[in-house]
Amino acid sequence: MTQDVYQALQTFCDPPPDDLVKHFSEGSFPNDPVLHFNLLPLEDALDFSISIQTHAYLGEPLGLFALEDANNSNPYCYVSKGPAKGTIYYLPHDGWPEFAYDSLEDFLTAIRKAIESGTYIDDLVHDKVLPSIDRHEVANYTEKLLEEDALVEEIVAYIPLLDTKETKLFEKLVKHPEPCVLHAAASRVEESPQLALLDAATVLTNHPYPHVAQHGKKARAAIHKIKYQL
Repeated sequence: MTQDVYQALQTFCDPPPDDLVKHFSEGSFPNDPVLHFNLLPLEDALDFSISIQTHAYLGEPLGLFALEDANNSNPYCYVSKGPAKGTIYYLPHDGWPEFAYDSLEDFLTAIRKAIESGTYIDDLVHDKVLPSIDRHEVANYTEKLLEEDALVEEIVAYIPLLDTKETKLFEKLVKHPEPCVLHAAASRVEESPQLALLDAATVLTNHPYPHVAQHGKKARAAIHKIKYQL
């Protein structure tokens, strides 16, 4: 069974991650139709993953492999490529996608607990801290994406994982031509303000796009707050 799973996954990601092979080999998929949990068996997961790879902007760059399909167009996927490999990505059709869980095991544990407590899938609480992530590696990877003029959606995806102490990188991000990159950068600085990023945040406050300027002001306010606490 394990060898069959390995070979099937190998067509998608080579070599297949051990935890993904183990998950599909064990064949335990916690489901609850009332709460809209529908973890996929391997064959269905492969089919859905092909669709995601074909139609979703981030499908190929992140190597997204579908784990569940609650028929709500908001799948959770295993990340098989890049510096966040091994984490779980939430891919909603409306709203902000994000890295949601540090590992497949964390995701499965969250689902089991949700089913036990009667929590709907749309009410799952995502992890804000992903300890397995090497933030310096994410910064180097993001720097490379900027240099290569890579897909904007991929750049935006990694910004929430960045350490804001990477000030030179954020100074580059706030000069990016795409408003969605600026929005994401400002939001990250607001979450984790650094005094060294005051000038970068101030640049965004004068942006012609109102939502970028608004988040730039919030980022600047967060920096001022820690400045006056020192």
